[in-house]
Amino acid sequence: ALRIITSDGPELESAKTQLNIQDEDLKKWRKEERHYFLTLGKEPEEHTLKIAYVERLQELCAAE
Repeated sequence: ALRIITSDGPELESAKTQLNIQDEDLKKWRKEERHYFLTLGKEPEEHTLKIAYVERLQELCAAE
C-alpha cells in the first residue's frame, strides 16, 4: 500500500490539478459511492408491493 501511495501520489495530484478537482470533491464522491453501493439492489418496499399487486392482478386475469 505504501508503494502505491508513493508511486501514484504524484500522478493523482497531477490529475487533480488538470481536472480542477479538490480533496473535498474526492471525499464527497467517496461518500456518494458508498451510499450507492450500500443501497444497491434494495428496492423500496412500496415499489416491491406495487409489483406484487400487479403480478397478482395478471394471475387473476389469466385464471378467468
